[in-house]
Amino acid sequence: ATDAATKAKDAIDKATTNNDVATEQTKGTKAIDAVKVPSLTDSQSAAKKAIDDALNTKKSEINGATNLDQPTKDKLIQDATDAATKAKDAIDKATTNNDVATEQKQGIKAIDAVKVPSLTDSQKAAKAAVDKDAAKQKELINNSNNLSASEKQ
Repeated sequence: ATDAATKAKDAIDKATTNNDVATEQTKGTKAIDAVKVPSLTDSQSAAKKAIDDALNTKKSEINGATNLDQPTKDKLIQDATDAATKAKDAIDKATTNNDVATEQKQGIKAIDAVKVPSLTDSQKAAKAAVDKDAAKQKELINNSNNLSASEKQ
């Protein structure tokens, strides 16, 4: 509404006749009247669409990661979907347009927080898992009383 009023005032200032002033005033009033105050339902619908868009973007990122196996992709997609569902539920419970906007931002942030591991991240995690298993097995061997010292090597 403020933008419409500013544009109308600018047009009125540029008018060169009284008739032009009246025309610009009418145009400006119509433009101001055309500014729609979004209802809570409109805001909720728009926010849920934004959540869906963020989720679809995240799903594409996950599915495009060639370094991930399908179970890992499925888990990440489920995590992102859970974040989207939680956000939509919060949006539905919001009672003001400001609350809707806040829940939308938090929901998108939660979806974006689902991290798609890079190949380097996957390699580090796999090596750490191997190291952990090796340490556990080494401890088991070293604590076995039925093995000689040479067998423990």
